[in-house]
Amino acid sequence: MPVPELRTLRLWQNRIETEVEVSGHGPPLVYLHGPWGLNPDRAFIAQLAAGHTVYAPKFPGTSRGDHAAIHALDTWLDLVVYHGELFDRLDAPVRRIGAMDTWVGYHPRLEAAILPQTETIVAEIVRLLDY
Repeated sequence: MPVPELRTLRLWQNRIETEVEVSGHGPPLVYLHGPWGLNPDRAFIAQLAAGHTVYAPKFPGTSRGDHAAIHALDTWLDLVVYHGELFDRLDAPVRRIGAMDTWVGYHPRLEAAILPQTETIVAEIVRLLDY
């Protein structure tokens, strides 16, 4: 497995140092890790990097030497704005593919309208590839 390129960005009014691992070549893809960090996902990221340039930013507080960075963000809104700034600094546009911001009632037609469907995901991928 190739070693990813490590980029460092200063974000959130220059208060948070964020490491972004970049690997692979191809259409851009941003991978946001869960609370467990990047290490358990390295094999999956390598598979993604076989056909994409994968940008894997480390969550605030998980970059080397800046473990207190998460405390610079006070609310969920701060976290959203932080990620918006991060996405602006990457090399390509970012598209969101996810569920609508609403509750999900249990009914097949409601679920199909609210949750991301194959057609929605494919359409967003095509829009990115056309970039």
